[in-house]
Amino acid sequence: MGGAAVCDALSLHAAAGLLCLGAALLTGARVLPWQLHRTLSRPQLWTLALGYLWLIPGLALKGFAQLTGSLPVADMLHGICMGALGTLTLVMMARTALLRAHQPITNFGDIGIAAVLISAAAIARLLASFLTPEQPALLWLAATAWSSAFLILLVRLLGTKSTDRRE
Repeated sequence: MGGAAVCDALSLHAAAGLLCLGAALLTGARVLPWQLHRTLSRPQLWTLALGYLWLIPGLALKGFAQLTGSLPVADMLHGICMGALGTLTLVMMARTALLRAHQPITNFGDIGIAAVLISAAAIARLLASFLTPEQPALLWLAATAWSSAFLILLVRLLGTKSTDRRE
């Protein structure tokens, strides 16, 4: 991915595209042994995996767009930015708030719902690039899902109370 960033900076789009496709394949190979199916009952774990898994389609779409020129690269970046970074940011903010409040990372179901909403937003935004007649509705869906996810996080953060008596 670092090589792709350098190639992007140097406007070597085909090389960046190939490196992104390679990074997508390597990321997929890296997660295969993780046995993620064992985390499905633990949203504090699968939400992190979901964010990481978004790198695979995000990098693949960016690479494909750069190699073929048939898709707008900026639109394909939503897989990485919304899917991967959005999910990981949301989950880590919730986890950090709990840790700072000296609370265990449990009862994470609301954040699981929020992570799924982030994925729905990313999918809707990516589809909006392909489905021109439905684009306005898909963009509204993406914005609503994204906003709802972070509203859930806000409610979680406002409800997180510290158990540290020194405060």
